[in-house]
Amino acid sequence: MSDYLITSQPSQYADGMSNIRNSRADTRRAASIEISTARKSAGVSQSGLSQKMGVSQPLISSWENARTCPSIEDVIAIEKALQLQQGSLAMSIVARIYSDAS
Repeated sequence: MSDYLITSQPSQYADGMSNIRNSRADTRRAASIEISTARKSAGVSQSGLSQKMGVSQPLISSWENARTCPSIEDVIAIEKALQLQQGSLAMSIVARIYSDAS
């Protein structure tokens, strides 16, 4: 019995890690689309958004190109900077994650 556990655990671990990586990538993609759409709808450049938020323009670019994912605090700051309804950007990111998954 213990031999089975030893040989089966790495495979289960690898499958779980793959799912986590895919989930992170899905989150980054959803956030990138929604942030870019919200920024463009507000008529604000990446540079303008970065100035309003007090962050660098390359950080905005990394979010919009799905290289990194903003924290929830960053999402709230984006909502404030673009004068969006509180929680609206966060909810659209979540909605896109679930719609892309189905």
